[in-house]
Amino acid sequence: MTDFRRPDRDPDLEVEISLLQTEQGGPKHPMLSGTRVPHDFGLPDELNDGMYEFPHEGVLHPGATGRAFVWLLAPERNSGRFTPGLEFKIWNGGWVGKGRILQVLNHQLKRNAEQSAPADATEP
Repeated sequence: MTDFRRPDRDPDLEVEISLLQTEQGGPKHPMLSGTRVPHDFGLPDELNDGMYEFPHEGVLHPGATGRAFVWLLAPERNSGRFTPGLEFKIWNGGWVGKGRILQVLNHQLKRNAEQSAPADATEP
């Protein structure tokens, strides 16, 4: 297991992520709680770093799908943009997986019903 320590604030998102198999370009090693990787949330020419916590076993293996909490390094970059169901891509030296937002836990990130939906990230 890892020496993961939660940040001093609540997570921004609860997500479901699916990692590609290593042979398909996915990660060479399991992702552990505390892993920090960039994400494509659909902002033009911009990736957003986030740190994962895998609440059940502390790990997600290549080819697996699991639930995680995410702390964004700069959550203000996505203020007012997120809704449950938004899909995104995960980068770790290449596109290694995709995710879907289950819950927006940071209220500053929630998109108002009146706003138009942001463009989803494309499939890896």
